[in-house]
Amino acid sequence: MKVYLVRHASAMPSNDDSRRPLSEQGRNEAERLADFLTKAGVTVQETWHSSKDRARETAEILVARGGLQGAPREHSGLRPEDPVAPIADELAVHDADLCIVGHLPFMGYLAAVLTSQGSGKPDFIFTTCAMLCLERYGPANWAVRWFISPDLLP
Repeated sequence: MKVYLVRHASAMPSNDDSRRPLSEQGRNEAERLADFLTKAGVTVQETWHSSKDRARETAEILVARGGLQGAPREHSGLRPEDPVAPIADELAVHDADLCIVGHLPFMGYLAAVLTSQGSGKPDFIFTTCAMLCLERYGPANWAVRWFISPDLLP
Protein backbone atom coordinates (compact mmCIF):
# COMPACT_ATOMS: atom_id res chain seq x y z
CA MET A 1 0.00 0.00 0.00
CA LYS A 2 1.22 3.49 -0.85
CA VAL A 3 0.24 6.75 0.79
CA TYR A 4 0.93 10.11 -0.80
CA LEU A 5 1.19 12.93 1.75
CA VAL A 6 0.62 16.41 0.32
CA ARG A 7 0.75 19.81 1.93
CA HIS A 8 -1.93 22.05 0.42
CA ALA A 9 -0.96 24.51 -2.31
CA SER A 10 -0.37 28.23 -1.67
CA ALA A 11 -3.42 30.09 -0.40
CA MET A 12 -4.69 33.65 -0.31
CA PRO A 13 -4.27 35.62 2.91
CA SER A 14 -7.45 35.90 4.97
CA ASN A 15 -8.64 36.57 8.50
CA ASP A 16 -10.69 33.35 8.40
CA ASP A 17 -8.02 30.63 8.27
CA SER A 18 -10.41 27.79 7.41
CA ARG A 19 -11.86 29.63 4.38
CA ARG A 20 -8.59 30.63 2.70
CA PRO A 21 -8.88 29.73 -1.00
CA LEU A 22 -5.95 28.85 -3.21
CA SER A 23 -4.07 31.72 -4.80
CA GLU A 24 -3.28 31.76 -8.51
CA GLN A 25 0.20 30.51 -7.58
CA GLY A 26 -1.40 27.73 -5.53
CA ARG A 27 -3.61 26.59 -8.39
CA ASN A 28 -0.53 26.55 -10.61
CA GLU A 29 1.39 24.47 -8.05
CA ALA A 30 -1.44 21.94 -7.76
CA GLU A 31 -1.82 21.72 -11.54
CA ARG A 32 1.93 21.09 -12.01
CA LEU A 33 1.84 18.38 -9.34
CA ALA A 34 -1.26 16.84 -10.95
CA ASP A 35 0.48 16.80 -14.34
CA PHE A 36 3.44 15.04 -12.72
CA LEU A 37 1.13 12.42 -11.18
CA THR A 38 -0.40 11.72 -14.59
CA LYS A 39 3.00 11.34 -16.29
CA ALA A 40 4.29 9.16 -13.44
CA GLY A 41 1.23 6.90 -13.62
CA VAL A 42 0.31 7.43 -9.98
CA THR A 43 -3.05 5.94 -9.05
CA VAL A 44 -4.93 6.01 -5.78
CA GLN A 45 -8.33 4.70 -4.81
CA GLU A 46 -9.07 7.47 -2.29
CA THR A 47 -8.12 11.08 -1.62
CA TRP A 48 -8.67 12.58 1.83
CA HIS A 49 -8.40 16.25 2.76
CA SER A 50 -8.91 18.38 5.85
CA SER A 51 -11.92 20.62 6.36
CA LYS A 52 -9.99 23.73 5.27
CA ASP A 53 -10.78 25.15 1.82
CA ARG A 54 -7.17 25.23 0.62
CA ALA A 55 -6.74 21.50 1.28
CA ARG A 56 -10.07 20.67 -0.38
CA GLU A 57 -9.24 22.75 -3.46
CA THR A 58 -5.78 21.16 -3.75
CA ALA A 59 -7.32 17.68 -3.51
CA GLU A 60 -9.93 18.54 -6.14
CA ILE A 61 -7.26 19.66 -8.61
CA LEU A 62 -5.12 16.58 -7.97
CA VAL A 63 -8.09 14.28 -8.57
CA ALA A 64 -9.54 16.09 -11.58
CA ARG A 65 -6.30 16.85 -13.41
CA GLY A 66 -4.04 14.14 -11.99
CA GLY A 67 -6.38 11.28 -12.83
CA LEU A 68 -6.71 10.02 -9.27
CA GLN A 69 -9.74 7.82 -8.67
CA GLY A 70 -12.74 8.61 -6.51
CA ALA A 71 -14.09 11.95 -5.39
CA PRO A 72 -11.94 13.71 -2.79
CA ARG A 73 -13.53 13.57 0.63
CA GLU A 74 -13.13 15.44 3.87
CA HIS A 75 -11.62 13.30 6.60
CA SER A 76 -11.42 14.26 10.26
CA GLY A 77 -8.10 14.42 12.07
CA LEU A 78 -6.12 16.22 9.33
CA ARG A 79 -6.07 19.77 10.67
CA PRO A 80 -2.71 21.47 11.43
CA GLU A 81 -2.57 20.72 15.18
CA ASP A 82 -4.42 17.39 15.23
CA PRO A 83 -2.62 14.43 16.81
CA VAL A 84 -1.12 12.12 14.19
CA ALA A 85 -1.52 8.81 16.08
CA PRO A 86 -5.16 8.18 15.03
CA ILE A 87 -4.31 8.64 11.33
CA ALA A 88 -1.13 6.54 11.65
CA ASP A 89 -3.20 3.78 13.27
CA GLU A 90 -5.78 4.00 10.50
CA LEU A 91 -3.07 3.77 7.84
CA ALA A 92 -1.63 0.64 9.49
CA VAL A 93 -4.76 -1.28 8.48
CA HIS A 94 -5.77 0.59 5.33
CA ASP A 95 -5.42 -1.47 2.15
CA ALA A 96 -5.96 0.89 -0.78
CA ASP A 97 -3.45 3.41 -2.11
CA LEU A 98 -4.34 6.81 -0.71
CA CYS A 99 -3.57 10.51 -1.12
CA ILE A 100 -3.87 12.75 1.95
CA VAL A 101 -3.91 16.55 1.58
CA GLY A 102 -3.28 18.45 4.79
CA HIS A 103 -1.22 21.09 6.57
CA LEU A 104 1.87 21.84 8.58
CA PRO A 105 2.84 20.87 11.15
CA PHE A 106 0.57 17.81 10.88
CA MET A 107 2.04 16.44 7.62
CA GLY A 108 5.61 16.67 8.92
CA TYR A 109 4.74 14.89 12.15
CA LEU A 110 2.77 12.18 10.37
CA ALA A 111 5.66 11.54 7.96
CA ALA A 112 8.08 11.38 10.89
CA VAL A 113 5.93 8.97 12.87
CA LEU A 114 5.41 6.67 9.89
CA THR A 115 9.06 6.59 8.79
CA SER A 116 10.81 6.51 12.15
CA GLN A 117 8.57 4.19 14.16
CA GLY A 118 7.26 6.90 16.40
CA SER A 119 10.05 9.35 17.16
CA GLY A 120 7.79 12.16 15.98
CA LYS A 121 10.63 14.47 14.91
CA PRO A 122 9.76 16.07 11.54
CA ASP A 123 12.50 15.40 8.98
CA PHE A 124 10.71 16.45 5.80
CA ILE A 125 10.35 20.03 4.62
CA PHE A 126 6.88 20.24 3.13
CA THR A 127 6.83 23.36 0.98
CA THR A 128 3.38 24.20 -0.36
CA CYS A 129 2.10 21.39 -2.60
CA ALA A 130 5.07 19.10 -1.84
CA MET A 131 4.29 15.38 -1.98
CA LEU A 132 5.89 12.50 -0.12
CA CYS A 133 5.27 8.95 -1.34
CA LEU A 134 5.54 6.26 1.34
CA GLU A 135 5.07 2.52 0.89
CA ARG A 136 4.03 0.19 3.68
CA TYR A 137 6.00 -3.06 3.76
CA GLY A 138 4.72 -4.43 7.06
CA PRO A 139 1.98 -3.66 9.58
CA ALA A 140 3.62 -0.42 10.68
CA ASN A 141 6.77 -0.25 8.55
CA TRP A 142 6.97 2.50 5.96
CA ALA A 143 9.69 3.32 3.42
CA VAL A 144 10.18 6.54 1.48
CA ARG A 145 9.66 5.96 -2.24
CA TRP A 146 10.12 9.59 -3.33
CA PHE A 147 9.59 13.24 -2.38
CA ILE A 148 8.86 16.10 -4.80
CA SER A 149 7.96 19.76 -4.60
CA PRO A 150 6.47 22.00 -7.32
CA ASP A 151 9.67 24.04 -7.68
CA LEU A 152 11.26 20.91 -9.21
CA LEU A 153 8.48 20.49 -11.76
CA PRO A 154 8.19 22.21 -15.17
